[in-house]
Amino acid sequence: MASIDINSQYAKAAARVPVITEHDMNAVGYYTRPGDAAWLLHATNPALQRRVVCFTGSPGVGKSDGAKKLSNAIVAKQTGPDKQAGCAYLELNVHSWTSNDELFAAPHIGRITVGNLKDPKDAYRPGILWQASLQSWYRPVVLLLGEFDKCQARTEYLFLSWLQDGRVQDSDPDGDGNVLYGDMSNIVVILTSNGTRELHEATLRRVMRYHMNALPKDSESRLLRQLTGAPVGAISPLIDAATMIRKKMQSFPSAQEMAELLKSAAIAPDEFTIGYLIKGLLCKTPDDMNSQEIVDLSKILFDAFGVKGA
Repeated sequence: MASIDINSQYAKAAARVPVITEHDMNAVGYYTRPGDAAWLLHATNPALQRRVVCFTGSPGVGKSDGAKKLSNAIVAKQTGPDKQAGCAYLELNVHSWTSNDELFAAPHIGRITVGNLKDPKDAYRPGILWQASLQSWYRPVVLLLGEFDKCQARTEYLFLSWLQDGRVQDSDPDGDGNVLYGDMSNIVVILTSNGTRELHEATLRRVMRYHMNALPKDSESRLLRQLTGAPVGAISPLIDAATMIRKKMQSFPSAQEMAELLKSAAIAPDEFTIGYLIKGLLCKTPDDMNSQEIVDLSKILFDAFGVKGA
C-alpha cells in the first residue's frame, strides 16, 4: 500500500457535514416518512462528535437508499469552496466472513490474480474504515455498512474500536505501517440490520436506532408513478396488495419489485401473463396471495393499462 503524509490528517477539512432536513432529502428525490426528521437531525447534528444511525426494517424498505440520498443531499447543500470537496460515499455489504483486512487493509484481488505486483505493498488496498478516516479530513463522509447484523462479533468489536477515534493502521508488510486518526465529527455512519442477530449492547449504546417502515401510500404512489409512469388505476391496487402481504409479516414487496411488475404488466398481452408476473415479482411465499386474489389483481392491472393488441 502506498504511504500517505500522516501530517496531512491535521489539516482540518474545509467542507463539513451540513445539517440536512427532510426538505433537503426531498430535493434529491428521497421520499420521507414520519420519523425521518429524527434520524436526519441526529445524523447531521454539528454538536455531536460521532453520528451513527442503525436502520432496521424489512429488506427492500429503503434503508440503503436513505444513506445514498443523504450523501446526495450533502453535496446539493454545499456552496462555495465546499462544493468542490463534495462528499465521500463509501459502502460495504458486511458478511459473516468480513475480516480485519477488509475493514482496514483489503487484499487487492485483481493484482494478486494477474501477478501484477511490483512491490509487496501493492497486494493491499485501503479497507473501508481506512478510506473513511482518510477522507474525513478533506470532505464529509457517509459510510454505509449494510447488513451489519451478518458480521461476526469480532468484526463488530473492531468497528467499535475504530468508532472511538477513527484509528486505523495500514498493513505494511515491513511492519512500519502508517497510523491514521479520522475526523469522526465529519463522518456519518449508517448501519443497516435485517435482524439476523442482535447487535452487541455496546453497539446499541452508540447508535441511534431507527426502524424504517414502508412509505405512506401517497408517497409510495408518487414514487412508483415517477419510476414507471404507470396510471394510478394500476398503482393504487398494487400498493394495496403489497400492503396486505406486508401485514402478514412473511415477506415484504419492495417499491423496486412493484416498479418492475408495473413495467412488465404495461406490455403484457393478457391477464394470464400478468398473473405469473404477480407470482414471480410480488409473492415470495404461497401464502402471500391466494389464487383468486391474483386473478382479481391481474384483471385490474390489465384493464388499467388498456387492451393490448392480439
